[in-house]
Amino acid sequence: EGVWKRRDTIFDLSFRHLDDTNATMVAGAISVLGRLRDARLHDGPVGNKNPEEAKFVAKLDFVVLGHFSYFKSLHNDDLYRFLSQYLGTVDSEESSRQLKEIAGSTKNNEQSLICLAWHRNSADMDFLLPFMLADTPAARSLPYHFRNSYGQAAIPYLRRAISEAKSQKTREEAQKELKIIEQ
Repeated sequence: EGVWKRRDTIFDLSFRHLDDTNATMVAGAISVLGRLRDARLHDGPVGNKNPEEAKFVAKLDFVVLGHFSYFKSLHNDDLYRFLSQYLGTVDSEESSRQLKEIAGSTKNNEQSLICLAWHRNSADMDFLLPFMLADTPAARSLPYHFRNSYGQAAIPYLRRAISEAKSQKTREEAQKELKIIEQ
């Protein structure tokens, strides 16, 4: 609660680093803003308490989503990880688009794929499936997120992963998650 009372100060101190040329500073600022946003989400849906909270969170989202082109120009994995975590808490078409762009343009894309699944939009499964079938470190974590985020709708995707995934570990994880759903 104390952090929320100081939200404007925290925002001002973090905001000035979003345009920094040092990607580590930018990543840190995004992390702080994400934690500030997350503090309200743990208390229930944004805006449940009062419209002032919803307005402040909307301001955070507007600023972070609006800097996406600049963030992307820095080509920094830590920045992408913190940005993905932030975007995963923003349920909007724009945040989904940005997560997909990060996932498609970076090798180290596991966090962006996981955070896209947090949105629980079943239309994203078609985008995520090729990543689950690939032979990459990110592939093995996706079966859990398919089950956790999409439930019964994930069954055909998990079955495809069992038969088509390039990684044995991913096939095993898909089998495990399918068993959980079918119980």
